[in-house]
Amino acid sequence: MMRRAVSLLVLLLPGLVFAADPLVGTWKLNVAKSTFTPGPPPKSNTLTVTEENGWLVSKSERVSATGVSSSGTNKYKVDGKEYPFEGAYGKGMASVKKTGEREMTITQKFASGNTVTQKAVLSADGKTRTLTSTGKDEKGQPVNNKTVYERQ
Repeated sequence: MMRRAVSLLVLLLPGLVFAADPLVGTWKLNVAKSTFTPGPPPKSNTLTVTEENGWLVSKSERVSATGVSSSGTNKYKVDGKEYPFEGAYGKGMASVKKTGEREMTITQKFASGNTVTQKAVLSADGKTRTLTSTGKDEKGQPVNNKTVYERQ
């Protein structure tokens, strides 16, 4: 009995350790299901997440409310350590840690002393990612957004 349990563990462990992060893939912002306070919302945002040598790499293609296109790439690990980032709320350091089976918390810190905390929740079916963002951006503007992304 013990031998079977150990054999099963040996067979399953590599799959558990090397399983791709559930955020890997392409995600498109559903503006209609999202809320932006204050607004206005962007026209679009597509986020592509890949996994490279233990790092998550996120590439964003955005179109602002005024029609200005921008893009950015960030690289981080889900380990609670700070990594440089640049995004919609500004440029600074960000830490990412897993806080539940399908949840993580992202803390963005800016040189201005302001922070934005984001709670990301992946739906049980893995098709929707909801990101709740609160705090003050790099410029001191309030952030209270709920963005819904759908897997493509």
